[in-house]
Amino acid sequence: MSQFPIDLISDTSTRPSAGMLQAMANAETGDEQRGEDPTKKLVIFSDGLDVDKIIELHAKFSDRVNVSFGWGTLLTNDFRGLVTNDGLAPFSLVCKAVSANGRPTVKLSDNPVKAMGPKDEIERYKRVFGVGEQERVRVIV
Repeated sequence: MSQFPIDLISDTSTRPSAGMLQAMANAETGDEQRGEDPTKKLVIFSDGLDVDKIIELHAKFSDRVNVSFGWGTLLTNDFRGLVTNDGLAPFSLVCKAVSANGRPTVKLSDNPVKAMGPKDEIERYKRVFGVGEQERVRVIV
């Protein structure tokens, strides 16, 4: 067990963009050099999913890799517009690690608004992973 605590903070969610879905569809899975079987890997989709999107993602990827789905706000609490003043609109509550073993963690996203971590570390990881210019997208709950 680590001697350092793992800090968690909240985040918001958006729908996966067309570009993100295309990148996932084209991504190679597994690692031949390590003898890894891609069908033994697990991908956990999350990010503003609803039932229709989960069904779509399952159909696209379940024959290539094990799939699971995050407990999304719109999956579990899509009561928008049902009462006056949208009193049942969902709120976002997602926990993300902010440090591990005393080092800061970084979350990158296809939407730069959702990147998390120290600014210099976010920029460093964007360089490492070759993340180019990104379009800022309105975040929905």
